Amino acid sequence: MYKIGLFTDVHGNDLALKLILKEIEKYNVDEIISLGDLIAIGPNSNEVLDIVTKLNNFSSIRGNHEKYYLFGFSNPLSCTESTHQDWVKESINPHHQSFIEGTRYQINKTIEGVKLCFMHYPLRSTEPVHYEYIVHNPEASDLDNLFKDVDADVICYGHEHISSFIKGKKLYLDVGSCGCPYPEKDITRGLILIIDNGKVEYIPLKLTYNSVEVVKDMYRKEMPERDFISKNFYLYKK
Repeated sequence: MYKIGLFTDVHGNDLALKLILKEIEKYNVDEIISLGDLIAIGPNSNEVLDIVTKLNNFSSIRGNHEKYYLFGFSNPLSCTESTHQDWVKESINPHHQSFIEGTRYQINKTIEGVKLCFMHYPLRSTEPVHYEYIVHNPEASDLDNLFKDVDADVICYGHEHISSFIKGKKLYLDVGSCGCPYPEKDITRGLILIIDNGKVEYIPLKLTYNSVEVVKDMYRKEMPERDFISKNFYLYKK
């Protein structure tokens, strides 16, 4: 039996991350994988990196926000997000840059004959890197098409923030955001993936907490876009 603890889209929410890690510990997992976007949106990206870089048997996918950190945010139509991304980069201790540089866009494993793929979301181009547009409320056929080029039996991913577990030609496990509660309030999510004699099982993790404490940090730190983010990602209105 092999067990993997999964979370994704922590987005600078250290409080939610601590809760998910505490829950993952109960399952005595063999390793932990983040599916990307440890940073940005939330106010405590540096604190999140402080936590994950101390974990044992841990690896992380590169999400779009790690890409922005490394290569810059390049959407000229979104100057407000550019300001936010600049603030995020300034808030992160430079000694974490080597960790972010070491993240990968995809991790593949074969465990007990089961092919596993871990990613943030499929890429539509690699030079430069761009992610596919998010398919909202996907059906099996949508995911079969989206992941058609991925050679795996089980694909674990994030990016959309909303969890879903769908069986098509492959098993698609969207873990759902750890750090952004929307579309529910005060929720954090994760997943335990179990491979047992070639059989795949999974246990969704869903915990409640008081995320207003994270929102308070946004205002205490005067984080750019805090009004928009607290309303749309945390469902708190000032």
